[in-house]
Amino acid sequence: GYEYFGNFGLSLYTLFQVLTGESWSEVVTRPVLHQPDGVSAFGVTLFFVSFQVVCGIVLINVVIAILLEKMVDDGSDALAQAQDTAENEEEDEEDMPQDVDGRVDKMEVEVKELKGNITAVKAQLDELTEVLSTIVKVAQTAAIPSDA
Repeated sequence: GYEYFGNFGLSLYTLFQVLTGESWSEVVTRPVLHQPDGVSAFGVTLFFVSFQVVCGIVLINVVIAILLEKMVDDGSDALAQAQDTAENEEEDEEDMPQDVDGRVDKMEVEVKELKGNITAVKAQLDELTEVLSTIVKVAQTAAIPSDA
């Protein structure tokens, strides 16, 4: 119909709509069904089917090309990164004995600090338990009705 193919802009938008699959049945099927001439309807049907097939093949090829390019780039990057990592590990192994002693000393200090923190938390927890038990006792005595 004229509303879908009235000028170049509408035609371009309509073909893009058919390409993306957005309400393409409304754009294609209704005009084809309302054609008075059977040859014209066959021609329109043939055009849109071939349009869908060609556009689908082109889009699939574009997606495959992009994916293959990413895989090839990632493969070469991964190889270079693996080589760099191997070289860095060899250098780190030479410096390791000095680093290990320093790391162990730091870890011992951190463990002592953590033990002190745990002791402080236990003391605070004991105080909190005492306060809560006092609050529960007060609440229970307040809740008991007197017989007066």
